[in-house]
Amino acid sequence: MGAAGEFVAMNSRIAILPPIAYLFCIPVFMWFIYTNIFLYSLGTPTFKDKDMFATLEPSKQENIIFWLFLFGFFWMIAFIIAIQQFTIACTACLWYYSG
Repeated sequence: MGAAGEFVAMNSRIAILPPIAYLFCIPVFMWFIYTNIFLYSLGTPTFKDKDMFATLEPSKQENIIFWLFLFGFFWMIAFIIAIQQFTIACTACLWYYSG
């Protein structure tokens, strides 16, 4: 635990990395919300009696697009987090082995 304390004391700027990674995730999340609204509106409208609104029936291709997009969203968020963790790990290794 002593080495970890020394590392944080000597590299105090490392504490701003998680908020920066969070700030990079916000535009990705906003893009995800915007694109999901668009994907949801791609369905074929079906009208039923005594219903005020039409029901959108997605096709099989639209369902596949949604699931691929959801996978890509999680992949991008995980990639941003992985870059943050890699940066912290490299900084710690360089500090530890620099003597």
